[in-house]
Amino acid sequence: MFKTGFILSARADLLWFLGLPFLAVAVALTSQHYLSAVAMASVSLWITMPHQGATWLRTYGLTEDWQRFRGRLIVAPILLFATAVVGLQWAPITLMIIVMLWDHQHSIMQQHGFARIYDFKAGTYFERAMQSGIRTNRKLLRYYAETLVRLQADSEEIASAVDHWIHNCPSEKPAAYQLLARTASEQKAAEFYEQARQREAEGH
Repeated sequence: MFKTGFILSARADLLWFLGLPFLAVAVALTSQHYLSAVAMASVSLWITMPHQGATWLRTYGLTEDWQRFRGRLIVAPILLFATAVVGLQWAPITLMIIVMLWDHQHSIMQQHGFARIYDFKAGTYFERAMQSGIRTNRKLLRYYAETLVRLQADSEEIASAVDHWIHNCPSEKPAAYQLLARTASEQKAAEFYEQARQREAEGH
């Protein structure tokens, strides 16, 4: 069954997420004929630097991500800086090729991320994931439930994901109940939380 879902709305998504990239390409191609290389580089920096700043702020400013990826967030910048210094000194062309390939991979992953957001909004992600065999994977089931909470998904969708998680991974019940408690302000999630606790008590 085909389902639709939007991040903002059909019209807003068409403008900001689908139309804007084409507009950007058109502006870039047009600018090549009217702007100097220095002006083009200045515009590129003007657009890129706020993006970089927001990325660093989001990456290092969220306590949850910092606790989860502390090692990577400390080691990765050091390795990247060292690689850039060595590459510029000994293999600048190779470094440039790596940067170009990495940039393309980054763009592809962004498109993948948008596709997954639309899956969440349409309510199809979990159906596809279950068909792909994550139904018995403890880590993926937990990650999916936690992601729904972070995205502030519908409480019924969260409850359904947690129900699958508990049913297929009984040892994860404490963590699942703790996650549900974070959504207890939502009436439906709170009701499911109580029902789940009753089922657990009856099971014992």
